[in-house]
Amino acid sequence: MLHNKPVRNPATEEAAKFKINVPVKEFLAALRECSLSTSGHTQRQILQGVHIQALPTGIIVLSKTNLETSVVARVQAEVSEPGVVVIPSADMQRFLKYTDTELLTIKSTKSGVTLSTNNSSLDLNTENPDEFPLPTPLEGDEAKFHIEFDLLSSIFTRTHTYTDPNSSRYSLGNIQLSTTDGK
Repeated sequence: MLHNKPVRNPATEEAAKFKINVPVKEFLAALRECSLSTSGHTQRQILQGVHIQALPTGIIVLSKTNLETSVVARVQAEVSEPGVVVIPSADMQRFLKYTDTELLTIKSTKSGVTLSTNNSSLDLNTENPDEFPLPTPLEGDEAKFHIEFDLLSSIFTRTHTYTDPNSSRYSLGNIQLSTTDGK
């Protein structure tokens, strides 16, 4: 059984309760989607985490940002105790990468969270969810559209070679995505 002792984290001493059971494959796919789209090194530790909100309706909302790009993914889960946590996404991905179980339990503890499957567990520190910069939701019917992850990834892959991330000119380091009539 894998079990790391967490370091005391004052941000979570009075943390709200949080407990979910979620299918590993769906959760890992959503986590990878968020992490791939917002990859990059950051000096702010909280941006290395993923904001997870467990709703009483049985949906968990994963949010990740690098302050330029934000991604939100939703996964169906069994929510025992609704709440919010910010967990280091790279540590979760490493823990789940080789698991052969179907169900992941994430439960808050006094010092962070415990990730557990039927054959292993891992204690992780969390960040204060109130300090996580959540993305501003788009509003209005014109702002809503759906694009498959593979298509969006393909667009970014083909276009990023024409950007200059080292430029001081903001417009050269980004990609603008526009829609026409919701397409």
